[in-house]
Amino acid sequence: MNAKPNRLMLLCAAGAIGALAACSPQDRTAADTKRTTPATSTAPSSVESGADNTKRAASDTAITAKVKSALLADEKVKGMKIDVETKEGTVTLTGKATSPAEKEQAERLAAAVEGVRNVVNRISVS
Repeated sequence: MNAKPNRLMLLCAAGAIGALAACSPQDRTAADTKRTTPATSTAPSSVESGADNTKRAASDTAITAKVKSALLADEKVKGMKIDVETKEGTVTLTGKATSPAEKEQAERLAAAVEGVRNVVNRISVS
């Protein structure tokens, strides 16, 4: 069996999984949800801020899909055991790795994706 079609199918599946994962509601702890910008009286209109939020969410969804695809395509990283969440360009990795090297490789792969501003690596090594 040819490995190239299988890898292509895996990458397509990863993209779909990433896009769906970014759309699903997720539990958040108080530590994970902190306000980074204070509210001001000079806030843009709700139409403008809604459009910006939509663009940002679409960009974050694309970043999540690209990171997940990179993790799944890498032979050293067990991409199916690593979850990816992106918010405003910050990628958070969670899940399990089998070694510190795998954890570090996952972080390097995520950081290399275009649009990623920061990577928070919460992968545990087991």
